[in-house]
Amino acid sequence: MKKNRVGICHICGNHKELTFEHIPPKSVFNADNVRLYQYIDIHAAGNDCWDFSGVRYKQHQRGVGGYTLCEQCNNDIGAWYVVDYADFIIRLYSAIKKHSFKQNDEFVVYANDIYPLRIFKSILAMFCSLNSDKFVDMHNIRKMLLNREEKGVAGDYGIAMYFAIGNIIKQLPISVIASTDTHNFTSTIRTVSEITWFPFGYIFDAKRENNPRDFDITDFSQYGYDEKADISIELITREVNTPFPVDFRSKKQVIEQRNATLSAKKGETSD
Repeated sequence: MKKNRVGICHICGNHKELTFEHIPPKSVFNADNVRLYQYIDIHAAGNDCWDFSGVRYKQHQRGVGGYTLCEQCNNDIGAWYVVDYADFIIRLYSAIKKHSFKQNDEFVVYANDIYPLRIFKSILAMFCSLNSDKFVDMHNIRKMLLNREEKGVAGDYGIAMYFAIGNIIKQLPISVIASTDTHNFTSTIRTVSEITWFPFGYIFDAKRENNPRDFDITDFSQYGYDEKADISIELITREVNTPFPVDFRSKKQVIEQRNATLSAKKGETSD
């Protein structure tokens, strides 16, 4: 007997029966069996982040997602936004898959006759499903998604997009990253959420200014719902080898930094 899932819809905010929402949409390479590994299990096995050999996993039979949206919101988001987002991603990938890109390669791809606002809102809806039901309360996101004619972002947030290579899937809810510049004696706090599902990745940044400007797609939100456009999109290739937010180190860099840390700790112990 099917068990009902009742909770707060991550978009409308109502307490209702929830339906399964694929993250990303099922129509964009998320319909098949997927093995999900936990970083803690990979670490416990003594493996590198990208080495899953001998590590236990959970098998997802119908793609990855969760019970996050009520039936009405699920249907509306799918009909209003996801159809055009899926068409955009499939066309974009078809245009670049024949090329061999390396870490940090920058390139321009042309997308003709697309609906930028619908694409932006579909990605924004993914972040709503990924995060808690409070995420949609920020910056009038709920109003933007429930009113398909609403355009523009209210607030400082932004979304960046990259072309992903590697073998790590990321579905990271809001995370806070602190970094320090020892030369200038300054520190910064960055609040992000990240989704990587090949062939592309997305970064939601609480402050748009922290996104790589050239690869920011927040201006997609400025178009009208029924407004088509021909757009040149600047993308960067990011190698995804760890489950950590906005971490795009190569495997070589990960190994070198790990060994340097171990050597430093060994030196401290010897002293």
